[in-house]
Amino acid sequence: MLDDPSKADTYGLDGYGVVGVPLFSELLAQPARALGDMVDRPGARAIVDLVNSAGFEPPARVRMVGQYAVDQLSPVSQGPTWVDVIAENPHLPGLRKRIRLFDVPRDASAERRAQIRRSAERELRLTTGLAHPGVVGPSDISQDEQGRPALVFDFDPKAQRLDEWLSASADTLMPERRFEVIRRLGEIMQYAHNRGVTHRALTPRQVYVVDEPGRPLLVTVRDWQTGRESPDVEHSTATRQPTVLQGTRHFIALADQDTWVYLAPEVGMDDPDGIALDVYGLGALGYLLLTSAPPASSIAELEERIRGSAGLDPGVEIDGMTDGFRRLVMRATHPDARLERTPSTSDFLHDLDTAIEQWKADEEPVVVVDPLEADTLDVLTDHLIVEARLGSGSTGVALLVREASTEACADLEEVSVLKVAHDASKAPRLQDEYEALQALDSPRIVKALKAPFDINGRRCIQLEDAGRPTLGARIREVGRLTIDQLAQYGADLLEAAAHMDSRGVLHRDIKPDNLGVRPDPADRRPRLVLFDFSLAKEPLDHIQAGTQPYLDPFLGGGGRRPRYDRAAERFAITVTLYEMATGQRPVWGSGDAHPAAISDEVTLVDDSFEPAVAAPMMAFFRKALARDAGQRFSDLSDLAQAWAAIFVATDRTAYVDDSDDDAGSVRRVDVTEATPLTESGLSARAQSAFAQLHVTRVGEALAVPANRVNVIPGAGERTKREMRQALRDWRRALAPAPKPGVAGDDAQDPGDEPGSLSPGRGLDALALSLMPGSSGRNQAQITVARILLGLEMPAPQGISAWPNLSEISRYLGVTRPAVSQVLDRLRTAWLRKAGSGMFGLSDDVVAIVSQQGGLAEVTEIARALLATRGSAAAEPERTRQAIGVVRAVLEADESLGGDARLAARRVGDRVVVALEPDDPEVPSAEAALDYARLIAAEADRLAAGVPVPQRVTVLAALRAITLPPGVPSLDDDRLISLAAASSSTAARGARGEIYARGLDAAEALRLTLAGAAISRLHLTPEGMAQKVAARFPLAAPLPGRPALDDLVRAVESSLAWNGTAYISTTSQTGGLLLTQHVLTTLGIAGEAQPYDEIDARLQASLRGSGYLTLAVDPRRIDQAAAVLAAGYGLTRVDMTAELIAAVKDYATEVGADWATILDADRDAPGTRDRALLDSFVKAALDRRLPAILTGPHPLLLTDASILGRYGQQHWLADMADLAAARPAARWLLMPHHDSGGPPTLDSQVPAPLGADGYLVINGSFIAAGQASEQPA
Repeated sequence: MLDDPSKADTYGLDGYGVVGVPLFSELLAQPARALGDMVDRPGARAIVDLVNSAGFEPPARVRMVGQYAVDQLSPVSQGPTWVDVIAENPHLPGLRKRIRLFDVPRDASAERRAQIRRSAERELRLTTGLAHPGVVGPSDISQDEQGRPALVFDFDPKAQRLDEWLSASADTLMPERRFEVIRRLGEIMQYAHNRGVTHRALTPRQVYVVDEPGRPLLVTVRDWQTGRESPDVEHSTATRQPTVLQGTRHFIALADQDTWVYLAPEVGMDDPDGIALDVYGLGALGYLLLTSAPPASSIAELEERIRGSAGLDPGVEIDGMTDGFRRLVMRATHPDARLERTPSTSDFLHDLDTAIEQWKADEEPVVVVDPLEADTLDVLTDHLIVEARLGSGSTGVALLVREASTEACADLEEVSVLKVAHDASKAPRLQDEYEALQALDSPRIVKALKAPFDINGRRCIQLEDAGRPTLGARIREVGRLTIDQLAQYGADLLEAAAHMDSRGVLHRDIKPDNLGVRPDPADRRPRLVLFDFSLAKEPLDHIQAGTQPYLDPFLGGGGRRPRYDRAAERFAITVTLYEMATGQRPVWGSGDAHPAAISDEVTLVDDSFEPAVAAPMMAFFRKALARDAGQRFSDLSDLAQAWAAIFVATDRTAYVDDSDDDAGSVRRVDVTEATPLTESGLSARAQSAFAQLHVTRVGEALAVPANRVNVIPGAGERTKREMRQALRDWRRALAPAPKPGVAGDDAQDPGDEPGSLSPGRGLDALALSLMPGSSGRNQAQITVARILLGLEMPAPQGISAWPNLSEISRYLGVTRPAVSQVLDRLRTAWLRKAGSGMFGLSDDVVAIVSQQGGLAEVTEIARALLATRGSAAAEPERTRQAIGVVRAVLEADESLGGDARLAARRVGDRVVVALEPDDPEVPSAEAALDYARLIAAEADRLAAGVPVPQRVTVLAALRAITLPPGVPSLDDDRLISLAAASSSTAARGARGEIYARGLDAAEALRLTLAGAAISRLHLTPEGMAQKVAARFPLAAPLPGRPALDDLVRAVESSLAWNGTAYISTTSQTGGLLLTQHVLTTLGIAGEAQPYDEIDARLQASLRGSGYLTLAVDPRRIDQAAAVLAAGYGLTRVDMTAELIAAVKDYATEVGADWATILDADRDAPGTRDRALLDSFVKAALDRRLPAILTGPHPLLLTDASILGRYGQQHWLADMADLAAARPAARWLLMPHHDSGGPPTLDSQVPAPLGADGYLVINGSFIAAGQASEQPA
């Protein structure tokens, strides 16, 4: 909704369902008010040309998209290049679909039209085959009457966008429900990643929730047009994916700009990793779900929060957030995507399990009714407890469960897998799976532990645990398997397939993700176990049942092989073997077309395979994946023999003979450090194992620590023994050994630096491109340019980040006019680049300032550019060069004179930029810059205050500054951020506080720990430093130990060092969120707390001089006030009476007319007279309330709603502030209905809540209190 100032001169187009503003036709119908408003012939012609150039088109009465009629164009959602509308099939009334209409400009080129069409096709193709209830993809692609592409989706009117659902239910949403949404999102993305698809732009606008009472929570992810089919691990440069599925490299343009705060910092880099982007998205959404707050209010703020941090810390929003949930979010949002960020969705879900276990550690297990909603440590039945959720697929959810009583279930394993069907339509598949498993008996195939059964109406089947992680997870993590693993795991898979073939069972969904890895009972070696037989009874003519790309693409073509057959089963086995051998999936031809649509055979590249087996592998797969099933291996026996033959020669070595007798082994010693391992006499298996350590030569192998050989993944014992023997021989022959560090753990490829940026895309490269070329006579110009662009190294002493001409002239020892002349020449050069787009920088800067409300400090602009464009430079050069690029843009813009789009001004030692208005009748940017100077000065004043002023106080002070006419109003978060950024001494805290830069470390620690669940804290020195830095980024750093011990003891005496961390010496009580702002309310509506519990809380507050918000039925407020005042020795303060008395006294003091004051009180908020009255009330209360509220006696404040009417709630917020020093208890008694959410002031303004939310004073408590006052 637009606010009133924004509605001015704003009209809605007729026919588009716009509400809240007048229609454009109403404007046209108004008569001209003055001669200048008349439209003459030239003016009418100009208007027609303008409308034509804008591309407006009259909406059709009924717009057809394929067979669907769009009879109203009001969008239900929209993105940068599309809108979603609802349509109905005229032939099937009531069948409604969501139609995505793509915006194709009328004058778009054929290339642009094709690009838009590819974007639509990408979403359809990416989601085809993702049969998960949480993946929302199009069911069809069509086009409208003008040939523009359109996607057809199923429509669920009950689905709510995540941020809207959270906003609507935040006050009543229990923590467990929040965890469940995080879990569902993680499982959806895990499912997609397991099938090679990434989303890359996961924000609240892509997540929808269906939350109906009595039904399982449904969480879905949509808008996959930003996605891609992930490049496979070790993807060869000679093979490539289908072009459409690769996705656009510039997908950020497909995401709404106001959701960019949920995107990873590397999103603007060239081709970032899709899985890392999705993991960051999960972390950012987790932050939102845990705190009900976005990670930042702007890109600039996000850059500031994330820069140099260990990730987004939800603990800055919620006191008492457990370390497990802090780690979950921080690890997932770590800015270092390669080395520190959670590596996969599986790891993210594991972190979530750990966090929930920690949160539930002191609680009794929860009995859940619906097993689909079960989470870690929940109780399903009398004997089943959930250990972990393993994932969610097309059939159901898999839970790892343990037996609570092994005696009661002696025939079952202690840990097993419970598979729960999503709904009744999937239940028959569990019966099919059970029947298929009953016919099988092999150690390579999972076993069913009991027949399918129901748990509270959900069909379930209990199975053996096949092992974790799956083979698919292992391949995604480290790539292709070693030769030892290929030989063993391939044999395991073929053994399972042979057993199924002998019993007449077809699996129908063989793939790495359905193969577990677990120790064999006989020798503890890891072996494969096949699971998930839910498609085993699928009709044979359902040839699309299964998972792409393991389905035989040559089934059903031209009437041949119309049904699923054994050749198709062997095809899935072969694709699995190929993925094991290469880390990728096979393609035919270039990969751009369906294999059956072209004549090419499978594309094979030798460097995709282990070098020692590349030739036989290529021959094997060329035959096994042939288009014509008749040209493939005739049966499983032939396939297995051909696979085993590949490895016959791979164990030949010069270091260990077949008898394993060391005395008879032949030793090779004629090697040098430069000898390649391929020529060293090692077996192919040992070479493959060394390749896991990135070792290719003898010298590199000798630098590997001896114990590393024992733990090389994927190497068999015989291979490890061979490697150890070879290393011993080489060391003897080549003594002295080479210096360590030639290779191994610490070696690092220069191209592997975290955050590396391809040339020309980062701001560091752009800054260099703005440098003038050398002519031999322009050294002064080059030097000045280097200073202005932040490229002078080292940074010049005495030069600020935005140097003026005097600073430069002093530094260079030249006159100021000389520097001015050089700058003029630079402006001319930069303007030429600006005229050619300046790499899009000028438009970017204008867009950033516009998004920030029309005002921004240059460092904010620089950080926003860094967030979208990146930089390969390290701090502080990174920020200095980004500011330099902004300087070049503004200097070039200034040279345009009256056509300049931006204006800049120094405010103290900062520089603020404002947008020049397009309308000449609107005041220039100078008025906005004047306003920035005033709020910056107020921020400096606030920063000098003690204690640190909290958000409410800050906003009250900043809003008291009059906004100049024509200057748009900023929202609360933006106002605080701009004031702090523009000031000389102030900084913004994570909760909207204003504090002094360099804030004392002890004070920063005290404020950070205030209100936290001290009894549950477990903070290392590093963790404590991160927690403080997340809350107060520019505060003085904490000292190291042992000085930190004294500081912690002084701030919180119950925390002590235990040798590894600071922990509480008190008992552990409490939960996840002891303080949740509006998230937490103590007590459940309709459930009365016992008298003793309420009394204990009140007595504790009295002893601790605490602040409490007390809620009571409005009909009993006087009774409650009497009981509380008498029973607890409180002095009652009627805030309404005090305010009226204060205003009357102040009116008498200054000679104001009381009748005039009453007239102003009748005016609506926002009017001039009402604003003056609010200021008058503030001044009056400033004179009266301090003496009352700082007295030594405990106070009961009543009738305080009037404070909200005049914007004076900060008096309560200051008392409620966790950091405030109170001389005695302060209790606020508020009228409140059980169903009305938290108490409010004046029906709109939330009442400030203390650290414990609010406490309900119920009728039973009042009655008991009244009885105790009666004489005996």
